Amino acid sequence: MMQPTIRTLIASSVALLMTALCVPAAEPASESRTLTEIRTFSGSAGTRTVQVDNIFGSVTVVGGDGDEVRLIAEETITGDTAADVAEAKRDVELAIIEEGDAIRFLVDGPFRRPDGRIQWIDVDYTVAYEIELMVPRDVHLEVRTVNDGEISISGVTGALKVSNVNGGIEMFGVASGGEAVTVNGGIELQFAENPRDPWSLQTINGNLRAEFVDGLSADLRFKTFNGEVWSDFDATPRQLSRPQARKRDGHFVYKQDRSFGVRIADGGPELSFDTLNGDIFIRRADR
Repeated sequence: MMQPTIRTLIASSVALLMTALCVPAAEPASESRTLTEIRTFSGSAGTRTVQVDNIFGSVTVVGGDGDEVRLIAEETITGDTAADVAEAKRDVELAIIEEGDAIRFLVDGPFRRPDGRIQWIDVDYTVAYEIELMVPRDVHLEVRTVNDGEISISGVTGALKVSNVNGGIEMFGVASGGEAVTVNGGIELQFAENPRDPWSLQTINGNLRAEFVDGLSADLRFKTFNGEVWSDFDATPRQLSRPQARKRDGHFVYKQDRSFGVRIADGGPELSFDTLNGDIFIRRADR
């Protein structure tokens, strides 16, 4: 029998390699569906809380009359293969948890730690939820998302706690205190009536905008590294905390916060605005 030559072996290897390269890669798989749910509060007004803990996707919340919480969520699963999508369908869900006067919407899966925080794990799928909620306007509201989404809240008069990472936050018709934090995105806050409770807005990369009605009386704290502060209201400077001193290696070391403060009218609740790369705008609603 004739032994294969080196040239023949090389030609065969090249042919096998070309055949492998010509095999089409597996097409990414995806599935979508719409989830709807209605829950009714049994507790009294003023004590009710709605929590939304999303990971991928936007969250929109609108306050209205009544005691119902209405959910519409567009679920989209994408994976490298159909098997990955099937795995995601088994592992991930939008859980609805009722505890006393609280209703919680939680994206749950193997990435969720027992304490509720997220631990990023290596999976070959993504599950995104575009969440829309109608809630009683007086609820206390906590909303969180992480990637590929914005947070929009309107007509909710209870206390707000809002968190995003890669996306902006907007809140309209607000009438209570709260806090909003993101990393990559701006924050816009519009008051239906001037606040009587403290507020904190914080981002790394983005502008901060707050709109108040006439007659604002508050103490404002500003902090921006690469940006400016603009205001429609007359204000006077106010003293913030003095530099903190501590002793190190036989010397006093002073650390000064870069924040500065102003008082509008007679002062009132402290409203804090903190951005690293962005401007701060304090606007009057009639302008």
